[in-house]
Amino acid sequence: MTCLLTTLRVKGNVLIAVDTAGRVLELMNMLDQFWCNKESGLGVYSLVFLTNVSYNTVEFAKSQIEWMTLKLCHNMNDLNKVSEPKVVLASNGDLESGFSREIFIMWASNPKNSIILADRTAPGTLARDLIDEGGDRYIKLIVKKRVPLDDNELVEYNIKQNTKKMEDSKIDPESSDSEDEQEAMRGKHDLLVDDDLSSLKKSSKKFPYYEEKLKFGHYGEIMKQKDCIKFETTSGDKQNKTSDEDEEVDLCDLPSKCVEFEQNIYVAAKIVQIDFEGRSDRDSLKQVVLAIKPKHLILIRGNPYSTKAVYNFAKVFLDSKVFSPRIGQCLNLTSESYIYQVHLTDSLLSTVNLKKVPNGELAYINAKLKLKSCNDDIMDIDNVVPKKMPKIDDQMFTLEPLSDHEIGPRKTLFINHLKLSDFKQILCKNNVPCELSKGVLWCFNRTVCVRINSSGKVLMEGVISRQYYHIRSLLYSQFVII
Repeated sequence: MTCLLTTLRVKGNVLIAVDTAGRVLELMNMLDQFWCNKESGLGVYSLVFLTNVSYNTVEFAKSQIEWMTLKLCHNMNDLNKVSEPKVVLASNGDLESGFSREIFIMWASNPKNSIILADRTAPGTLARDLIDEGGDRYIKLIVKKRVPLDDNELVEYNIKQNTKKMEDSKIDPESSDSEDEQEAMRGKHDLLVDDDLSSLKKSSKKFPYYEEKLKFGHYGEIMKQKDCIKFETTSGDKQNKTSDEDEEVDLCDLPSKCVEFEQNIYVAAKIVQIDFEGRSDRDSLKQVVLAIKPKHLILIRGNPYSTKAVYNFAKVFLDSKVFSPRIGQCLNLTSESYIYQVHLTDSLLSTVNLKKVPNGELAYINAKLKLKSCNDDIMDIDNVVPKKMPKIDDQMFTLEPLSDHEIGPRKTLFINHLKLSDFKQILCKNNVPCELSKGVLWCFNRTVCVRINSSGKVLMEGVISRQYYHIRSLLYSQFVII
């Protein structure tokens, strides 16, 4: 903000290199708030948004910036009409192409101007070079421009265009339907003539019908000037009109060519870099990782020092797998990396006690895994052992039940996601007085309470009584107990 004020007050211009559509909307909104503030004194200066799609960007984001005071431009002619001093948000942010590069070449040599870079672009770009090396020096740039053709080139261009039109007219079949041919086709009695027109157009005999052919351009039907009414204008209006038309002529509509040359530019303008990329610093990134708690964490596109710092932090404070791959290194992040087909024996299925849950049925089994070959069921002939060993694909894993002395003790599983508000309704239906206060469900005049701690466990506390066991039985009925 200080850079904007100091530059504009000495009648200098400010270039802000931004992206086409993205963070530039937030930057425009922030600048517009400064411009609308009367105490800032910025309302007398011009704020311009210059990109090839500036109108489209504002149209799609109209709900956010339709009240803004900035001016929209989509070419250099529109920008030149805006009075100076002015602040221009132009694309692209790396100053390698687009309007930002054109304006930089024009304004860099003026010490009154300022160049604000909102992004830390990739190494090797002009913006990154200005951030690292600064200004007050000469830089060599490759300038690419579109210029009109000179006299000799324009003559050659017109000859090529005329030759191309002649060739197209010979190939075009509609050229034979001109008015002259239609007049020639009309005989004395307004009928087709047999032999005289065979060279002009081959057609079957029919009564004459001449369809008017309308020529259309890019904007509709082509109008003839002689059919239009001409209004007389004063000499002053004619001069203003011609001058405006000369200014608005686009080189892309005229015969032109692209030229490329090197130019030494002295960077006298003030170079300022602001952090407006929306990137997270190290501390905020650590907080995000702690909040997400990912199962796998992959660190890429960082310098070795920052990557190592985040890697060590994640190793200490997270239970997840952390990877920092090299360039070109492949990682296998499949969580189910060992999957096998398992066959359940009939003896095991006969001991399974399935219980219904909302999405299916569940059961807890105590079994051991055995490797069984598919060829075990095939009887050997004459007790001869087969020469070929079974392949891996021919082997199958089976689950067989454990004997009673092999089964050890285990904890009971309670499966359900209990909500205290739903459990309160169930208690009310069973004539249990209760109230829900500050995340705790109180029952029987606060003698029994049910609550859920931070880890998600359901806790029940209270005086041992008949009411306590009654509530516990209702609570157990809300779970699938395995």
